[in-house]
Amino acid sequence: MDASDALLRSADPSALLNLDGAIRSLNAAMASNLGRPPNQCVGRNIGDLLPASQRIPAESLVAHATTTGTVAMRVLEFPGPGHASVVCLIEAREVKDPAGGEQLVWIHSLYAGNDLSGLLIPFRLAAKAANLGLC
Repeated sequence: MDASDALLRSADPSALLNLDGAIRSLNAAMASNLGRPPNQCVGRNIGDLLPASQRIPAESLVAHATTTGTVAMRVLEFPGPGHASVVCLIEAREVKDPAGGEQLVWIHSLYAGNDLSGLLIPFRLAAKAANLGLC
């Protein structure tokens, strides 16, 4: 396993994307949020695997991380397993693959359960009011 695989070991949804947004690798939690087996996700653009309303926010998340070199965050709605939508606060950041030196984008869900600063409380309340799952 290389260092890029370490980013995917988290129990939270996580994926490594090429700079154009194509999924290079992902963990089981991200595949579950996308409502597909991992082998049906790899090589596909992250925006193509999300509901139509989420394509532009997903693409802008990746673009922001790649063009500015800073951390970007967006709230995205995933299809989830079955018919239940899942809303996640997703962070994206550019990382370097140590094996080949390739620039990648790491996207992962931020856990809002232990938010001591209270910044994510409105996010959690909005998701609950919309009757959506939260990861």
